[in-house]
Amino acid sequence: MQNSIINGLFVVLAWHHEKIECMQTLNLIQYSSFAIIIFVEAVLRIRHDMHEYKVKDTFANISIGAVNIFIGVFLKGAILILLVDLQKLSLFSFGTSFTTCIILFLLSDLIHYGIHYLEHKSRFFWAIHSVHHSSESYNFSVALRTAHTNCLYKFFFYEAPLCLLGFDAYQVLLIHGIILVCGFFQHTELIKKLGWLEYFLNTPSHHRVHHASNEKYIDKNFGGILIIWDKMFGTFQVEDEKPVYGLTKPIKTYNPFRIVLHEWTTLVKDLLKSKSIKEGFSYIFNPPGWRSMDEQKITEQKASTAGKRNCKKCGQCSLSCVSHLKKLERSFALS
Repeated sequence: MQNSIINGLFVVLAWHHEKIECMQTLNLIQYSSFAIIIFVEAVLRIRHDMHEYKVKDTFANISIGAVNIFIGVFLKGAILILLVDLQKLSLFSFGTSFTTCIILFLLSDLIHYGIHYLEHKSRFFWAIHSVHHSSESYNFSVALRTAHTNCLYKFFFYEAPLCLLGFDAYQVLLIHGIILVCGFFQHTELIKKLGWLEYFLNTPSHHRVHHASNEKYIDKNFGGILIIWDKMFGTFQVEDEKPVYGLTKPIKTYNPFRIVLHEWTTLVKDLLKSKSIKEGFSYIFNPPGWRSMDEQKITEQKASTAGKRNCKKCGQCSLSCVSHLKKLERSFALS
């Protein structure tokens, strides 16, 4: 009996090992292809405008991406085994038919939209996601510029729930991988608008809007492969002016450690100056840029003082220029 259990365990481990090896091979092909594409894009961009392409930024992106790949090598296998075990606990079993695959794809892309929206609307998740938005360039290498904790929290909020619901673990990982690969190709300025595909796909044009810090572009176009969710939920914006990439308050560094930790350090500083537990939780879970009443008053005072000077943009006192006053308040709030 004991020998049968041990033999059975070895069979299961060998089966998992075969699947994990297959995943690792696919990952190797994927990242090798990404490296070639990044290199080709860099050559084309440098030939077009040598000063426009920021080589230091690309190296920072690749450095961050390399750490993520290293972490993934150790975690992906364990995540796969956990997902298979979670699937066994599900009340339903949807199988692996073509219809199930289409439903899973639509559901996965919708969940991607929801998580992406949350990453922009909660300071805690923004601290993770802001790494990806902090580059002032826009090229394929920016797709690699993601937080090192991404694969862990995507497991809890995305992959595990789908497997518990009854979807096949391998299909879940496959479709998630397809969404991420398609996301890689959205990060470029070489591809312009794609005609009728713009109506339902999240194209490079739509994603350029998402990465821009232009006032009209902020918190727009959260979709994964499809842009239909943004059109349904009112977060869609067409690219109709040149995007300015990066955060509203640029971090001005190519240091990978500072890039990954910059928002966490500002969050900790805000927590240390909070006057109550409630205020501390507000800093963590409220949208980025949230400020206490005391800080809001200080911001308004600074903006009013600055506003007494002549507004060079509109040629009149900025106290009577509402739009300019709001911009002043935002700039002081971010400082």
